[in-house]
Amino acid sequence: MSKISPRDVYELVENNKGEIMILIYAKEPAPRNATFSLNQLGGVLKLNRTKEDIILVAGLDVEAIHKLSKIKQLYVCEIKYTETTGDESEIIRTYAAALKNEQPSAPKAQTKKETISEKAQKAREKALRSKNK
Repeated sequence: MSKISPRDVYELVENNKGEIMILIYAKEPAPRNATFSLNQLGGVLKLNRTKEDIILVAGLDVEAIHKLSKIKQLYVCEIKYTETTGDESEIIRTYAAALKNEQPSAPKAQTKKETISEKAQKAREKALRSKNK
């Protein structure tokens, strides 16, 4: 069993306006044009701090997924990592990450091809309608 680094721990916080913030430990470089996406089926939040620096938050519970699916902006608070738990956490930076929809769109419904029997039935019905006019 692998040991989880304390630096890999995160926390999601929701305020009374429904805004959601993720608390993570700060890292370099500073974020540039941060975005996020949500894989609802997999329960994974993907935070793109930069094009090269991506943080994956897996194992989200159903309620968190539901709430995250409703937001367009995720607020991020990066705090300084300290070895001792008694130290007060220093906020290094805060920013907003915009929603980036990376979910593949639902497959388009394929139109059912008519069988020869169905085509023949339609042709008969059309012919009968035209005779009755």
